[in-house]
Amino acid sequence: LIKGVEDRAAFVAKMVFLQAQNALRDAAQEGAAPASSNPEDIREYVRRTLAENQGLTSQVDAAVGYSNFIFEISIVDSSGRVLISSDSSLPGQIAARRNSLEQLARGGPRKQLSAILGRLRTDEVTYPFNLGDQPFGEIRVATQVGLLRQELLAGLLAAGSIAVVAVLLSTLLGALVSRATLAPLRRISKQLDQIATGR
Repeated sequence: LIKGVEDRAAFVAKMVFLQAQNALRDAAQEGAAPASSNPEDIREYVRRTLAENQGLTSQVDAAVGYSNFIFEISIVDSSGRVLISSDSSLPGQIAARRNSLEQLARGGPRKQLSAILGRLRTDEVTYPFNLGDQPFGEIRVATQVGLLRQELLAGLLAAGSIAVVAVLLSTLLGALVSRATLAPLRRISKQLDQIATGR
């Protein structure tokens, strides 16, 4: 289950990256550029370009709305400051680093089960990216694997129901086979009793 959530989150992160890349390329083709080569001006140019690109913002909002487990998507710079986010209160803030969903997905069954059944926790998939040839930031896709609890319990309930039906069927089948197998022996035994009693 958790590996499936990780795969979906990683796919979303990559799609958001590609859309962000397109937004920056389109802006450059239209003649937009940072005010200067100062890192703050470059950061502001990237932030504004991403925030004003409707394709990117729509994709981010749609990805959060579509999935039960993804509840936030943000693009942050190298200092962790949020440039854009599905959570409108985050841009401009320093985003807290969360648990790695990749590590959880590669953890043992006990660790994964504890994450699903324990206190609700937040894990994230990150997708680092460069601006030019320099590291610039990353896309962060935040998930809550505790929301898998319902899916897991429903699966266990279904599996339990199947097991009960299987036991009942095997018991009934066993009784029918036993009855069919023992019927000839019962007839022979009855015949022997009749011979012994002289009837």
